Amino acid sequence: MKMIVRRTGATLATAALACGLMSIASNSLATTADSSAIGIPGTNTCSAGLLGVNAKQQIINYFYSSTNGTGSLSSSIQNNASLGFTPRTLVHKRTTGPDPSPNWLGTSGSDYYANASDGSLYVIGLNNDNTITKKKVNGTWGSIRKMTTTLGISGTADAIAYALTDQGGLNRYTLPAKPENMTGTTVVATSGWQNVNTLSYYYSKKLADGDIGDVLLATTKAGQLIEYTLPRKTPGKWSSVVVRSTSWQNITTLSRGGCLSGPLTPWIGMLGSGDAYLYTDKNYATPVSGDIAGLGHLATGWPTNSYPN
Repeated sequence: MKMIVRRTGATLATAALACGLMSIASNSLATTADSSAIGIPGTNTCSAGLLGVNAKQQIINYFYSSTNGTGSLSSSIQNNASLGFTPRTLVHKRTTGPDPSPNWLGTSGSDYYANASDGSLYVIGLNNDNTITKKKVNGTWGSIRKMTTTLGISGTADAIAYALTDQGGLNRYTLPAKPENMTGTTVVATSGWQNVNTLSYYYSKKLADGDIGDVLLATTKAGQLIEYTLPRKTPGKWSSVVVRSTSWQNITTLSRGGCLSGPLTPWIGMLGSGDAYLYTDKNYATPVSGDIAGLGHLATGWPTNSYPN
């Protein structure tokens, strides 16, 4: 499985395939054999992933790929050890540091942030011996309901986490290199985001004033599909585009992937029932309704506790 990277400028790069999938082979158990799935039309090679937590409170990676129009699905338990709780949110801990990083908590190179309903925020490190190392770094995260992380852009910007609160707010945090509490808390909004169902990092771009804008995908309770752009320097001056106005209200998790060439981007959309669906965006850089295509049903029975990868 190869990381798929897009370059949107000389120094600005975004990975369109979730980085956590890269470590599956070295530290996972119970990997399923590839099964056939819907293919993405054309000759491109595309991938997308989704995180889940099963009834045993183990992290599962779901991986979709399509090559020359033929699709396949596989899943992998990311360590036999139980987390000991079911996370409200679960995200990869991304940094701009070296790879492999001396700051990883686990020995495998896959670290996560996860928060529990009691307010605990943990760094979860996966180890090569199929154990986990869990470090509590905060105790006031009980109200965080959705979270997504950007990529660290080497020499340009830190990795960032965006988080929705139960009160309808949106917060932004900086991800430290070491397995510690998130820093640099910025309250983007105290209210107004309560109707957002899902939030997923899409890509970053350079804005007209030279700042970096993080583009986030969201679905709402009213059925909208929205792209939000948040400037790094002034996140409170965000802008939005309604890409679709109806029919997206049942999506509980939306996770984007990428293709080896061109702007085509696959998405996995999850329903609360555990059903997964495949979508494509013809051009990730243009929020146009006609670019979005629903390709059909991918799978049934995935965990209802799912998270964008």
